[in-house]
Amino acid sequence: MTRSTTWSRLPTRGHAPELGVSAAGVHFACVNRIPIGRGMGSSAAAALAGVLVATALHHAPWDEDAVLERAAAIEGHRDNAAAALLGGLAICAPGAPAVQMAVSDELRAVLFIPDLPFTTNEARQVVPTSFSRADAIFNASRCALLVRALAIGDHTGLRHAMQDRWHQDARFALMAGAQEIVAAANEAGASGAALAGAGPSVIALTPLAPEPIVLAMEGAAAEAGVAGQTMVLPPRNYGTAWTSRHDPRGSEYGGSSVATPMKLRRVARRIRESVGGGSEVVVVVRRDG
Repeated sequence: MTRSTTWSRLPTRGHAPELGVSAAGVHFACVNRIPIGRGMGSSAAAALAGVLVATALHHAPWDEDAVLERAAAIEGHRDNAAAALLGGLAICAPGAPAVQMAVSDELRAVLFIPDLPFTTNEARQVVPTSFSRADAIFNASRCALLVRALAIGDHTGLRHAMQDRWHQDARFALMAGAQEIVAAANEAGASGAALAGAGPSVIALTPLAPEPIVLAMEGAAAEAGVAGQTMVLPPRNYGTAWTSRHDPRGSEYGGSSVATPMKLRRVARRIRESVGGGSEVVVVVRRDG
């Protein structure tokens, strides 16, 4: 059993008592193509997949935020679950509903993904539990710059917006080559670069041809003795999608299409109808948007 399947089975079966249904008699498997343990939100996406299956199969009366809360209760990262559910730029603030904003289709994410994983718990242990006022102001201002840059397509502004004083330096000390890969991406013309999540992957954003950045990141990794792979991904301004094996075209849902309880129940009803009609249904949760 993979960790992704475990994360997905927990909510699908674990919420059965809450919904008044039996947890027995169902075989559930999760195919997760998001690299595990690389700072890319794979565990949250798997947990979200399980919650959405529970929503569809058990007639769960959960709205979008209730879905996110249940995924976070299982895996702990509401922000990553929101990104998978909504797509685009997902903004997840404590005490407020998660929201989404579309980003430019011309933007590309260049990722260097090391072969060796690094657990979030390990990476979290080196982050300070408190910050100076100056560092708090610095990072809060970078959040504002990031939203502005993506909202208006000012991609040159990402260089400043992706700077950090809270966690990167501490984590760079644990992750061989990561700091050099970030620097190489910026020097090769990336709009901005940073650790992806808690690392060890590195993400660079660019609206330009990504090939020079790919070569620079791979070269820096090789020089540091870090084996891995690069991926170039476009933005996805939708999140969750489901595909019926009897209808390979499938359907896509995310953002505004699941933004209210009524819309989410409509999606669930369509999934149930496909299952009732004899179709095999695969729920796909995307984190790459």
